[in-house]
Amino acid sequence: MIWWKGNGLWLGTLVALIIIGANKTLGQFGLPLGFLSSALILLGLKTVFEDSSLYSVPYKAWPPVLFVLAALTFFTHR
Repeated sequence: MIWWKGNGLWLGTLVALIIIGANKTLGQFGLPLGFLSSALILLGLKTVFEDSSLYSVPYKAWPPVLFVLAALTFFTHR
């Protein structure tokens, strides 16, 4: 069973590394900045991930979801 299509595995790995790295290095606001920066990087690499999907979620859904998660984690952070 394959859970990714195209470069979907690299998409998930890149997003995870950016979010975890930002959270560890930037402290309190690292998580929202990690979500935001990973969404911006994915938008910049559109040609690489254009036909990719991870866990049956296509690439087109990832940047908007990451923007929403960035806003949620920024405003709910205590």
